[in-house]
Amino acid sequence: MKQTFTLFLLLVALLLPESSAAQTVYSVVSEGLTLNFTVNGTEATITGTPDKTPSPTKSSSYVLNNGGVLKIPATVNVGANTYTVTRIARQAFYACGITSLTLPPTLKVVGEGAFSMNSTDIAYDNLIIPASVQRIESQAFRNHRIKHLSFEAGSQLSYLGTAAFGTYRPASISWDDTFTGQSSEYNIEYYDFSNTQLTSAMFDSYRQQFYAFFRLRGRILMYLPATFNVYPCGGLNEPDMNGGDISQTADETNIVRADGYCDNLLISDDLSFRAPKAFTAKKATYNRTFSNTTGKAVSTLYLPYPTDLPTGMQAYTLTQKGLDSNGDKAFLFSAVPLGTRLEANKPYLVRITDGQSHTLPEMRNVLVPVTPDIQSSAVEATADGDWKFYGTTEFIHNTVASTKKAYYLNGNKWWAVQNGVTNDYIAPYRCFIASPTGAVPAKSFLMVLDDEFNSTTAGIRQLEHTTEADIQSGRYPFYSIDGRQLGTNYNALKSGQIYIVNGKKFYKF
Repeated sequence: MKQTFTLFLLLVALLLPESSAAQTVYSVVSEGLTLNFTVNGTEATITGTPDKTPSPTKSSSYVLNNGGVLKIPATVNVGANTYTVTRIARQAFYACGITSLTLPPTLKVVGEGAFSMNSTDIAYDNLIIPASVQRIESQAFRNHRIKHLSFEAGSQLSYLGTAAFGTYRPASISWDDTFTGQSSEYNIEYYDFSNTQLTSAMFDSYRQQFYAFFRLRGRILMYLPATFNVYPCGGLNEPDMNGGDISQTADETNIVRADGYCDNLLISDDLSFRAPKAFTAKKATYNRTFSNTTGKAVSTLYLPYPTDLPTGMQAYTLTQKGLDSNGDKAFLFSAVPLGTRLEANKPYLVRITDGQSHTLPEMRNVLVPVTPDIQSSAVEATADGDWKFYGTTEFIHNTVASTKKAYYLNGNKWWAVQNGVTNDYIAPYRCFIASPTGAVPAKSFLMVLDDEFNSTTAGIRQLEHTTEADIQSGRYPFYSIDGRQLGTNYNALKSGQIYIVNGKKFYKF
């Protein structure tokens, strides 16, 4: 009888589903963080971490004890046995504050909600999905604030679950009302699916795309592979709560197809932009208004595509530096000939000349190059390399901008970024002057804007010398950039603004 009962229990155990049997939980330490895992055959599943504490600022959220760095290993060991990590379990890192995430080249499945509801205020720059990943389950990365998403070449992705990457753009309008920070700093910039074999059949239900890209506000830049078999698909990347519908609609905004063309590129002034791959925009629009409000006639411009200027606007480019005979103390900005198309990713000053407000024209069939490193597109502003004129299509946080000793133009005044002042930052599509060497600007720095000038070295020196002479002589009245007479006393002029003396424009630091 005893043998019969034992045999019966053994048969019941064999018939039970795997999930009903308790699994032994093991642990491994990666980047100072303990990760729990279970094993099955020769494979392992990462199930979470005990190294987390409740967030002091966000309810139902956690802070990772190592600062938020999460690196999933490719293999784990139990005694002398090695197991390959192929899965991340359901909600393994739900609501955890992750600032950096690295996935292994062995991973096959990312479980439902595995990394959803990231509780950190910092959107980390890059997430690369390994080629080995076959399934990304529902809400796996929902509201995760991934700025740059891409897939490795040879991607084996065959399934994308509901709201797998669903989130808001900008992320500051997110599920978490306590989220802080400027929208441009944290928003999503691109999703690159070009290395996948993504098709409509890979989604688990009709109109699945509606949920997969739900609330991607602002129309992020999205690269699609040749296999994506719905065109046009303008609803895939809508700017509002309806975004993500697979139904065929025109106006594919910010969607780049495999042939290298984008129907409509929309650059939103308050949202950062980065292009990891070049493409041609059949239509390109920038939604910024250049206002002639007092103190706003001069501004900066740095666009990711070539553009013309409307009548009534003049562009200037930094052409010379080190203008005085005793050292580097003046910047000369020369006027770009009217009718010249401005280059992509090049810093410019622009000025309203007709007293009206303006928007830039819609451009057609323009090349959008790969977004360059900020250093490579900078223009040297002094011969010794102490100062450069930079442009950016991305938000630059106060901490970074102040470290750069950056000066930004606002209301005809160059403002030094003050460390620790939240609202002191560099906005997207703007330019700034900064010192890569940490140099302090000389008291007598000049920035001369010249509309009609011979840009030979001798001529430049003459302009600088005559400008200084006119400034110091007291013979000529000073004017603000918008035409107000300010007297003849140079010392009475406020620092940090652009003035006109004897027909020459200069900036007083």
